[in-house]
Amino acid sequence: LERKRKPGEEILEASISSARADAAPSSSSASVSLATMSSGTATGLYDCLNQMLQNKNMPIENIVGFSSYTTNVMVGKHCSVFALLKKDLPHIALVKCSCHMIHLSSSKACLKLPRNVEDFLRSVGAHVNRSSHRQLRFKEFQEFFQVEIHKILAPTQT
Repeated sequence: LERKRKPGEEILEASISSARADAAPSSSSASVSLATMSSGTATGLYDCLNQMLQNKNMPIENIVGFSSYTTNVMVGKHCSVFALLKKDLPHIALVKCSCHMIHLSSSKACLKLPRNVEDFLRSVGAHVNRSSHRQLRFKEFQEFFQVEIHKILAPTQT
């Protein structure tokens, strides 16, 4: 379940995706829904989730795990979407968004570095990534030293 606030609007969008796999390795299915809602509270998001599940004829009892951003409204201890799900489904598993957690951790760690180190790393990445010729030269450099080929990643928002 993902919560998005549109700039300058009080309307929120909620999307839900689900996947199912049976014992047979080739058996799987996926479902995605999108809804517009006026409340971004835990109760509003929870009600939206229930409505989406009902619209897809998916019993809430089929949920075995929940994953989302790590905001209080989504996974907080007391009044969150996960806390409301936990009341209905005591055995539900919480899987916090690993990408978001890694981003928060690395951002905090970067605060310990001198600013010029981060600026230098950003400028090297930007320099290489803005030119297909420089990207090719970087790849040739790695091939020459017989190391695994990597791309220089650029920092992004989560």
